Amino acid sequence: MPDDRNNSAIAFGIRALAFYVLLVFPWPGAVELYSSAFRGITNAACSDMFSGARVRFDPMIASVGTLNTKLTLTNRATRAFIRKDITPWRAGYLPTATTIALLLAIPISFRRRLGRVVWGVIAVHCFLIVRVLILVANGLNESTPAATIFLGPTASRALTNANSIFVETTTVTFIVPAIIWLAVTMASGTWPFRCSRSPAKRKPAFRTR
Repeated sequence: MPDDRNNSAIAFGIRALAFYVLLVFPWPGAVELYSSAFRGITNAACSDMFSGARVRFDPMIASVGTLNTKLTLTNRATRAFIRKDITPWRAGYLPTATTIALLLAIPISFRRRLGRVVWGVIAVHCFLIVRVLILVANGLNESTPAATIFLGPTASRALTNANSIFVETTTVTFIVPAIIWLAVTMASGTWPFRCSRSPAKRKPAFRTR
């Protein structure tokens, strides 16, 4: 007889994959709509965050697929600047979609799932804000022409490593949402897999007449 827990895990995986495909499907205008929102939020978050620097996320004149945003970091005193090409869809939307898909796949009522999704979206956007701040801080570090941040060797190396792990590594786009999904489900007392098998009845130790 097949294990209900295995069946539940398989059903969960199928639901999560279906929700993920639906969310990341290239609907007309979806990429540009999210990228525009991403630029607005990041510009507001970074406008006064870094003293002595001007941080701007702007649309590229000629986008290439989902690569449609340029980050310009300018030293206000020297006017020196650097530019980086950004893909908001990969940097921000994919982790958000992964988190939502995992939480929507939990076998509980739709209303309770929406509550989990709200907390998951808040958590993943906290991660995204940290991710953007690490990206910008690393770009303004003393090793760049637009430097306005001057750290010691140890702190500078730690910032470089954080940028490598949390910004440049593709797998973190899926690892962090999985951690958030697990934390949200466990914190709310919800197990992501449902076992429908009823507990086996215990046989009496002896029979009475």
